[in-house]
Amino acid sequence: IVVRDCHVHHTPGSGIRFNKADYILVENNIVANTTWWSSSAESAIVIATAQHIDELDVVKFLYSGNEVYNNWNFMEFCSGEGGPVGNQEGSEEDVYGNCDVYTGGIIDGQGLYVTRNNQTYLHGRMRFENNIAFNNGFGGVVYHKTDRGELVNNLVFMNGAYPGQSNYTGLTVNTVDGLLVQHNLVWARDNDDYGIKNNGNARNIVARGNYLVGRTQFGEA
Repeated sequence: IVVRDCHVHHTPGSGIRFNKADYILVENNIVANTTWWSSSAESAIVIATAQHIDELDVVKFLYSGNEVYNNWNFMEFCSGEGGPVGNQEGSEEDVYGNCDVYTGGIIDGQGLYVTRNNQTYLHGRMRFENNIAFNNGFGGVVYHKTDRGELVNNLVFMNGAYPGQSNYTGLTVNTVDGLLVQHNLVWARDNDDYGIKNNGNARNIVARGNYLVGRTQFGEA
């Protein structure tokens, strides 16, 4: 599937999203002013619960040359009964997804986002290259619960625009095994923010040749 040269804007939820997919090219698109009016924790360009259709160890998701900006969540995430995260409707637990009680604020509205793939996508690689992500609500690029990735030559700057509660406003990884982070230019919103952040359970990360304004948890920059 190829999504190319589109201008996606002012959608209440995600701009471009693939679930349960394989072999996807998203190239030279503008995704702006999306994700504002949903309580489903939306992000601008999303890959979730991908499913491999063969066992080749090659790049099968390629996101290249996209411009992604002003994608914010104005509404807190409400998972509802049986939701994929939280599942605490009606309880008094202060947990993400229980929007009547949760005190952690809005922590979504990413620019480029992959999530919940490492149990369903066992063969193949995902690559983000030559993308520009700025002024998104939370992180510019977030690689979450997904293995075998390549984040190369992206420009990520001044994210964490709304609600501005994060101290990792650049490129974030979480629950990842095998990731190349190379030749990215990342400018965190504040000097004490993380430009490149390990939010936990990140293994076999190669970070090299990146230029950062902000902090990093992956050695060479």
